[in-house]
Amino acid sequence: EKGKWVKVEGWENAEAAKAEIVASFERAKNK
Repeated sequence: EKGKWVKVEGWENAEAAKAEIVASFERAKNK
């Protein structure tokens, strides 16, 4: 079970990082 939680957390971190990259790209594009 422990490994399952690590995997889920990793996916959430990947999604959060992707969202942050997209958001920063949008901000740069709108300047």
